[in-house]
Amino acid sequence: MPKVVDHDARRGALTEALWRIAYRDGLEAVTLRQVAAEAGVSVGMVQHYFKSKDEMLRFALERVGEELQARLVRKITALGPDTDPHDVVRIVMLARLPLTSRRRAQTQVMIAWLGRMARGAEPNDYLVAGTAQLRDYLASQLRRCQQIGRVDPAIDPEDAASALLALNEGLAAQLLAGIHTAATAEQVLATHLSLVFAPES
Repeated sequence: MPKVVDHDARRGALTEALWRIAYRDGLEAVTLRQVAAEAGVSVGMVQHYFKSKDEMLRFALERVGEELQARLVRKITALGPDTDPHDVVRIVMLARLPLTSRRRAQTQVMIAWLGRMARGAEPNDYLVAGTAQLRDYLASQLRRCQQIGRVDPAIDPEDAASALLALNEGLAAQLLAGIHTAATAEQVLATHLSLVFAPES
């Protein structure tokens, strides 16, 4: 009987090898040959799934989004049925910061991809759509807070959500650069959220 190959699992294993290289040696060290060596497979095996480094990075980027979504669903579900929108927003913001070695490697890939997009080298509908979806979700939480009097009704939820994401991405980059530690980044985030949300009455 022919062996059943789990192609998604193989792509996932190659992506894991990419994260390890990116974290240990930097994104520039990621090549098809290096990923093959790290994963213990042939270069031909890697090329069967990814024709180029860019294609591999695109797939890795999509995996980041999938992991983030799963992490958010798990953490927000754990809050229970009566979720506090402030807690939800805080969870989303913290989940997007590179506070673990794995998330540092993933953020390095994300920032490199954003750089390519800025140069017009790589339009990415997936990244644009994912960011818009997350902005809309944060905006919905801010609207909930407006309804219970914890966010100023004069604030535009979409603009405020976009500002939160921009702050998030800036803190992520500064964490990677060593400008912030995990503790100081979390403090900056907490300070900003205290400006957006009124205390519970």
